[in-house]
Amino acid sequence: MKIRRIKRTKTTSLIFINEESWGILSDKILHFFSIPFDDDFFLAEKETQQLKEEIHKFAWQKFLNYLSYRERSLFECRQYLNKKLCLSKILENILIKKAENLNYLNEERFTELYCEELIQKKKSYQEIYEKMLAKKIEIKLIEKILSQKYSKKIKLENLRLNLEKAIKRYGLPKHRKNKEKILNFMTRKGFSYYDVIEFLEEK
Repeated sequence: MKIRRIKRTKTTSLIFINEESWGILSDKILHFFSIPFDDDFFLAEKETQQLKEEIHKFAWQKFLNYLSYRERSLFECRQYLNKKLCLSKILENILIKKAENLNYLNEERFTELYCEELIQKKKSYQEIYEKMLAKKIEIKLIEKILSQKYSKKIKLENLRLNLEKAIKRYGLPKHRKNKEKILNFMTRKGFSYYDVIEFLEEK
C-alpha cells in the first residue's frame, strides 16, 4: 500500500495510507518501518497492517490520557481524535466504541455532570440548554436531563440570585431606566422576561 509520512511535531509524524490520513505515530516507532519523509513509499499488506496497529495503540494511549482529566462529551472526543490525532474515520469510530464499552466515555453521564455544574453556576434553563446544544448533545438527552435536574425550586433560586446581582449592578428597579437595564441583563442570561417581571412584582 502507498504510504506517505509528513512531520507533525519534533517527535511525531502524520501517516497517510492510500492518500487517507490514518493518524500520527512516534518517530521512534516509525524508525522500524524505514518510511522516508514527504515521499510516496510502498509497504506490503502485512507491514501496513502492523503500521495501522501501532497507530491504533499510540492513539489509544493519547485518548486515554485525554479522557483521564475530566468527563468528555462525544463531540469533544470526536474533535480531539479528528483534529489533534488526525485519525481516519474508521479508527476514530473504533476508539470511540472501545471507550464507550469500557465506560470511559458516557454521553448521558457527561450531560448529567455538565448540567449540575451549570446549575451550580446559577445558569438559567435556557442558557444551560444552549450550552448543551453547543456540545452537540442530542436534544432528547438534553431535555431528559434538564427535566430531572432543573426543578422549579432551582429555577426560582437561580432567578432570585441573578436578579440580586443585577440590582446590585444597576440599582433598584423603581426607576424605569434601572428596570430596563435589569430586564436586559436577565434576558441576556436566558431568563424569561415575564418570569422576571412577575418576580419583581412579588417583591
